[in-house]
Amino acid sequence: MTVRLRLRPTLIALATALLIVPCASARGIGLQPAAVEMEVTPGTLSNKLVTVANVDPGRAVSVSLRLADWSQARDGEVQVSPPGETEGSAAKWVTLRTTSVTLRPGESRQVAIDMLTPADTLAPAEYRFALIASAVLPDASGGKAGAWKRQETSSLFYLTAGNPGSSPEIIASRLTAAIDGKSAIGLEILNDGEAHARLEGVIEVSGTAGLSETIPVSNLVVLGGGVRDVVLPLTRPLPANPVIEVRFDNAFAPQEPTGAEHMPAHRVTTDAHRADVAAGWPGQP
Repeated sequence: MTVRLRLRPTLIALATALLIVPCASARGIGLQPAAVEMEVTPGTLSNKLVTVANVDPGRAVSVSLRLADWSQARDGEVQVSPPGETEGSAAKWVTLRTTSVTLRPGESRQVAIDMLTPADTLAPAEYRFALIASAVLPDASGGKAGAWKRQETSSLFYLTAGNPGSSPEIIASRLTAAIDGKSAIGLEILNDGEAHARLEGVIEVSGTAGLSETIPVSNLVVLGGGVRDVVLPLTRPLPANPVIEVRFDNAFAPQEPTGAEHMPAHRVTTDAHRADVAAGWPGQP
């Protein structure tokens, strides 16, 4: 079963579907690093240490660890499913040396992950899995007294084999409006490489009077062979005669000697029209 999840931390009731939050930490427990990019070689064993933390200064916590598959929808939401079920899953290669750890208040501990990449692994390619940490904690949201909720956080792994490449390109753009009526920039980004792309940069909005607004963008992930739809709301009114330019670098370009690649500047189409899009930017793992 695949669960569709938004990238924002929260607590949810034990009786409901559990939210996997791909971030470095959340209230109560934390997991570092939030994302792992590793090169693996078919037929060899790789290892990685991750840090599990109890960020509560007053209460011990028992943390469970497990593996899952994950993928990404066009809007950036993470889709989580049982290990080994999705195409490109690396979960079946992975062994956790421990599946639970008890932490004193404020304590953190490293746990080891072993990854034995099969000798017949296809390459060049990228494979993924998620490490999920969970704990049952008192509900601090102001709900029913004495209630407990399960909290989960995750670390997302990207494993590259055989020198795959990433090739992101902005294939469409528009000036649009979010549901709240504010002007927004919509981008459609294609990555036809085998590996994920991780975009960093700025969007510059200028008009007759000069530069009006600069929107920073970081950690925008587009999976290999995937498409991302991104909506970025403007914080200022659109200036007269707007010119909007997107200036991104691909910070994960394993095919390049430096590991990064500059993308050509892209000018956004400014023929305004209203679109049924959610306000805000879903964000990236």
